[in-house]
Amino acid sequence: MKLEKILVAFVIINAAIGSYFTIKYFRIPWWIENADIPEIFDVFSIFKDVIGYVSILFVIIGIIQLIMRNKIELVRAFYFPIYYYIITTLFYYIQMYLSTRYSFIPESLESPYLFVLFKVISFSYIGVVIYYAISVGFKKKKGEAVIVSKSGRFVNYLIDSFIIMTISFTNLRFLSHGSIFEDNEYLNSNPYWYFALHIFMYYFVLEFLFLQTIGKLHNNSYIQFEGSKLKAIYIRTIVRFIPFEAFSFFGKNGWHDHIAKTKVVKVIPDEAVISQTSIE
Repeated sequence: MKLEKILVAFVIINAAIGSYFTIKYFRIPWWIENADIPEIFDVFSIFKDVIGYVSILFVIIGIIQLIMRNKIELVRAFYFPIYYYIITTLFYYIQMYLSTRYSFIPESLESPYLFVLFKVISFSYIGVVIYYAISVGFKKKKGEAVIVSKSGRFVNYLIDSFIIMTISFTNLRFLSHGSIFEDNEYLNSNPYWYFALHIFMYYFVLEFLFLQTIGKLHNNSYIQFEGSKLKAIYIRTIVRFIPFEAFSFFGKNGWHDHIAKTKVVKVIPDEAVISQTSIE
């Protein structure tokens, strides 16, 4: 499929650009050089860099798989880089609009034309991903779908929470330098609304586009829904904000699944099912 090849090309090009800037602007953190105690922002900044390195590593693994298969297709190794880029870039653009110090186009640039080119690539990449996700859909493994265990859901939750906290704390440092809400004492001094925004956008965007979050990738779990996907994903995202909602999973089913009429399943490959049947 031509669209799939275009998407693969964007994944590789974006990883190449990211690798270039990672190498060019690599710096040893000040608190490591000075053997000092870091602030929480500095710690999560390191975490974000590490996640970025992992994303590039997955692209390299995907390229190796393409070479071995001698075929250009959207392999699963590319899913993590795509999901992570979409959500971090979305948060970046939101950050620009909320900040009074930073703007979409920086005032001083060494290569303004190159910057514009990168932005064109970025918007094109996001557009292709969204169009592909809505029109074609990201492939799930073929096989029998079974309900994910509570322990599997808990691991998903931990991974997603770590990603959200990392992005939130990294962005919060920029927002603290000046925001459009700085005249509002509650919004300016209370960061909880900002974390809530990240939580909502993270789950809603990823689950609506891919039926998966980054945390669900490790066990290949995804969402099954009834009726309208938009309505189901919106409801399950909103329900997450009900106090103590996480404890509802000590019961038979969590509230954001029960109320939204969704469930999280994972795929057991056909060959595994056949193998198990043969043993029995």
